[in-house]
Parts: sequence; C-alpha cells; structure tokens
Amino acid sequence: MEEKNGNLQEQLLNVKQSKEELYEQFVRSGQQQKEEYSSQLQQELDSIRTKTNLEMEQLRKQTKEMFERENIILQESRESANSERDRVLNKLRNMEEKYDLLMNEYHQLQVSSESQISDLQSELQMKAFECERAHLLQEERNKTLTQCQREREKFREKLEVLNNELQRLTTTKDTRIREL
Repeated sequence: MEEKNGNLQEQLLNVKQSKEELYEQFVRSGQQQKEEYSSQLQQELDSIRTKTNLEMEQLRKQTKEMFERENIILQESRESANSERDRVLNKLRNMEEKYDLLMNEYHQLQVSSESQISDLQSELQMKAFECERAHLLQEERNKTLTQCQREREKFREKLEVLNNELQRLTTTKDTRIREL
C-alpha cells in the first residue's frame, strides 16, 4: 500500500506537474492567442484607420473640389449677372437718352405746332375779317348796283319820256314848219 501510496503520490505529482504544464501551456496559449488577437485587432484597427483616413482624405478632396466648382460656378454666375446688369443699365441709359431726345423733339414739335396753330388762327381771323369785309363790300356794291339799276331805269324811262317828247316836239315842229 505504501507502494501504492507512493505510486499514487508519484502519479499525483505527475498529474499536478501535467496540470501545471497544461495550465502553463494554456496560459501561454491564451497569452499567444491574446497577443495574436491583439495583433490582429491592431492590424484591423490600423487597416480601418488607414481606410478611414483615405476616405476622409477623399471626402476632403471631393468636398474641396465641389466647393471650388461651386465657387467657380458662383463667380461665373456673378460675372454673368454683373455683365447682364451692366448691359441692362446701358440699355436703360440709351433708352432714357432716346426718351429725352424724343421728349425734346415732342416739346419742340408742340411749340412749333402751337406757333403754327396760333399763326394759322391769326391768318384765319384775318381771312375771316377780309371775307366779312369783302362780303360787306359786295353787299354795298350790290346795293349800289341795284340803286344804279333803278336810277338807270328811271333815266331810261325819263329818256323814253324825253324821246317821246322830242318826237312829239319834232313832229309838232315839222307840222308847224309845214304850216308856215
């Protein structure tokens, strides 16, 4: 039994030693796995960090390019708008100048036409006065003519009477001369 006991103790020692070796192996294996896992994790983190940095750099670059394009577009739009504004302002100035010229011409024509109207009205009044005067002179001449025609008629009648008297006297004279 002692031998058995010695054997058992030896086995127990062997088992303990095996257990310790296994435990050490397990700890080393765990440590190794932990280190491998940590290394893999670190590699993955580095890979993710590298990818993230690349993506961030690409995003920055794309954002910068987008802002530059937008900035160029905005500058071109501003230049185009300024150019259009200048064109419209020039057109407005030209139209205002034409408007001023047309208004001056209109005022000149208005003054000229008012002057012509005034002259024509004066001339019309003068012609109306002359026409009225000519009409009055015509009426006066017509009256004078009528009066002259009456007087002529009277003189003609008187002449007839005198001619008749002259004929009668001539006849009477002839008859007297014959009688004598």
